[in-house]
Amino acid sequence: MGMIFLLLLARSVGALFIFSGVNKLISQPSFLTSLRALPFLPAWSTRLIAAILPWLEVVIGSLLVMGFLVSYATPMSFSLLLAFSLVAAIAEVYGLDVPCACFGGSSRALLSWRTAGRNSLFALLLLPLVLLNRPSPLSIDAMLSGSVSRSLDEVVLVVAVPACIAGSSILIAVAQRTLEKV
Repeated sequence: MGMIFLLLLARSVGALFIFSGVNKLISQPSFLTSLRALPFLPAWSTRLIAAILPWLEVVIGSLLVMGFLVSYATPMSFSLLLAFSLVAAIAEVYGLDVPCACFGGSSRALLSWRTAGRNSLFALLLLPLVLLNRPSPLSIDAMLSGSVSRSLDEVVLVVAVPACIAGSSILIAVAQRTLEKV
């Protein structure tokens, strides 16, 4: 796979994480309700997960989109996706009717094999980035390491485009939530 494809993939997964995290923050009560429907989670942990996970998704997503600290953000997103897959698989095996809440209140489906498969597919697509563990030439990491030299135009492009992607993800999540209230 080419580095450009991997870069686009990482930024797409990052945007998805931002979108998911922002939606969970906007509709935290419904996310907490979904967590409470998982009988294998201790009661004390549901509030903690509801408070931390959305912010973690936004931070990891932002790092992936910006290409900053990718050597940390990629394995973290990979691990989260596998954990999400595991939770969906367990819910399906035990026949639990648990609302997905993958994208906060905008999710209407129940956890299912499809949810587990989707998350596993994203994790599988990220695997080359986890294994390569090196910055893309079009990333903040590459610029900071000095492995590539950049003109001012390229620096603006490397920083501005990801910022627009992240901002768009947030705006879409907020707009979607606003339209649901109307």
